[in-house]
Amino acid sequence: MPSLIPILILLCSRTLEAFYGIISDCDEVYNYWEPLNLITRLFGKQTWEYSPEYAIRSYAYLLPFTVFNKPLRILAALVPSVQIPPYLQFYLVRLAIALSTASAEIHLANTLAYISTDVANWFLILQAVNPGMCHASISLLPSSFSMLLTLVATASIVNYLKYDRFILKIQNSINEKLRSLVKAKTPDYDESLKLLNHMYTESIIARKRHFTMAILSAVVGGLLGWPFSLALIIPFGLYVAFTLISRKSCSQLLTFGALGFAAILFISITILQIDTLFYRETSFVPLNIVLYNVLYSDEKTGPNIFGTEPLTYYIYNLLLNFNFVLPLAVLGILSPVAFEKFNLKQIKTVQAPILLWCAIFFSQPHKEERFLYPIYPLITLSASFSISQISQIFGKTYFFARAYTFLCKLVVFLTICSVSILRIVSLVSNYSSPLTVFRSLPASNSNVTTNVCVGREWYHYPSSFFLHPNQRLRFVESGFRGMLPGDFIEPASDSWSALFNSTSAKPQGFNNENRYNPDSVIPFSQCDYYVDLDMPVNPEMGEVQVFDKAKTVGDWELLVCEKFIDTENSHGVDKILYVPAKEISLLTEWLESLYTSAQDNPLVQNSLSWVQKRYNLINRLLEAKYETLKTHPYAQEIANHQQIILLQTLGGQLKDSVIDKVSQLQIPQPAIEFFTNGQLKYHHLCLAKHK
Repeated sequence: MPSLIPILILLCSRTLEAFYGIISDCDEVYNYWEPLNLITRLFGKQTWEYSPEYAIRSYAYLLPFTVFNKPLRILAALVPSVQIPPYLQFYLVRLAIALSTASAEIHLANTLAYISTDVANWFLILQAVNPGMCHASISLLPSSFSMLLTLVATASIVNYLKYDRFILKIQNSINEKLRSLVKAKTPDYDESLKLLNHMYTESIIARKRHFTMAILSAVVGGLLGWPFSLALIIPFGLYVAFTLISRKSCSQLLTFGALGFAAILFISITILQIDTLFYRETSFVPLNIVLYNVLYSDEKTGPNIFGTEPLTYYIYNLLLNFNFVLPLAVLGILSPVAFEKFNLKQIKTVQAPILLWCAIFFSQPHKEERFLYPIYPLITLSASFSISQISQIFGKTYFFARAYTFLCKLVVFLTICSVSILRIVSLVSNYSSPLTVFRSLPASNSNVTTNVCVGREWYHYPSSFFLHPNQRLRFVESGFRGMLPGDFIEPASDSWSALFNSTSAKPQGFNNENRYNPDSVIPFSQCDYYVDLDMPVNPEMGEVQVFDKAKTVGDWELLVCEKFIDTENSHGVDKILYVPAKEISLLTEWLESLYTSAQDNPLVQNSLSWVQKRYNLINRLLEAKYETLKTHPYAQEIANHQQIILLQTLGGQLKDSVIDKVSQLQIPQPAIEFFTNGQLKYHHLCLAKHK
């Protein structure tokens, strides 16, 4: 079992991320938080993906996240004097996702402890401080759900491989025992053979259980979450098929195949029934997703119309999210890492999904960070294998080996944790203002609907969970000419039948070609509240200037402003990492004042004087011993030995060569400017009320 401290670090990290983490993708808001708000609060924005004409988003996926709706309604009814903020449900869902992810991570770490406790501890630590996991572990996206189920499936795969290896050992032991009995002509089984048979039977049952759990987790993550994540189970399926065929265990292979087919059939029927209720027509969403993204994709439709990126996009993204963990993970994949209880073939079976996933998604023109979420834990796991092997390369027998292990772990821990935490702090401090600003919307008991408008910042909207019951999000002209979300038809009553009528309606104006629909915006004069950046606008595109340097213009009352990074004019290391210059300055001043006060303290002066006297005494004794040793005949014989002289000469030459190379080394000017001339520029994201 892993140590308690990494577990506590992970739980604290996930809890803080749930309340302070940013929303990194507007697709999460409009395709998942908004329909969830419709199911729980009966209003929200609708994207074309939820139109029954296309039906490439599943309501079955959202239903488990409605768990907090009823308790909050009961609480509001029991304590009417307490005003429950609408965003409380948002943060409770986030917390549930974060703690579910943490539970899956701890479950996998407990399984990894069989291989090595060191690997389990490193896995938890790297997961806790990983900047990518900072938002992947709290996201409502299906790729995050698939990532969670990948954690569970990986734990089951490791357990399967463990029992599979154990079964082989038991089979060999039984065969040896039987041969010895035949040779000894003993007619009866002894107790040891009965015990081996019992262990073999129990291990077969355990292996089948873990296989079922691995397949079920992958199928739920794929069909209920993201269909493409089913590819992650392929390497394990091939391993099972080849090993069982090589052992001529065709009956077990058929059993496993039947279990996998049953899991797919059961989950598919469940999803089909739920989504058919919501869309009021037969809709198998996982199939629709694959058809849209793969078979029906062309120049006008498909993922590529939303933008394409070069191969380097994912490389830069992984370096930002994993920093030094990424090269360690690559090393773990490429090197023949093996453990006493987990051989090379088994480790590569666990790592193979990373390569398969990268081969699939690196080759796609349309790239998004969330597409890599399912393999984030596997990358960390591969790095954990590497760190465990590198830190214990000399074993633990000798003092210097133990000292190397300690120093190696300390350096890796401090380096990775420092860079990762600075990256997380940078993300939160630079990009969290939309959450803060929309939390500041004033409540109202009026039944009159008020319009909360956004223009060019529509993609930073944190969801309708931040709106009060009488408020609705509206779009105004901003120069954006893609497809904007519309509005769900609000149910006539708080009932399932009314909700199904809303979700099955076929609104006009939607298309799957990302074409602009002018009906999705309203005149600016109809806005009651407005959220925008305090930066110049483009009047030719219909934009209206409301904010100027954190102040309002015209008939608007400023309510709140928060800093938001100016990504175009910020540059250098400051843009990607939080540089604690102020904290370092304060710490330096405190240490200087402490040093100054200590110099004037008589007790400190006496202590320093005593230490200086003891140092001088020891130095004189050592110098005398050293002079005596130099004049000893044996010492002179060693000093004048040809091999020693040769080593001294080679050492001197190597020293001069290294100094010469270092003096000739020229760091590229862009790299110097990146680290020395970094600069942060900020806008202000402001909320104003029409007077």
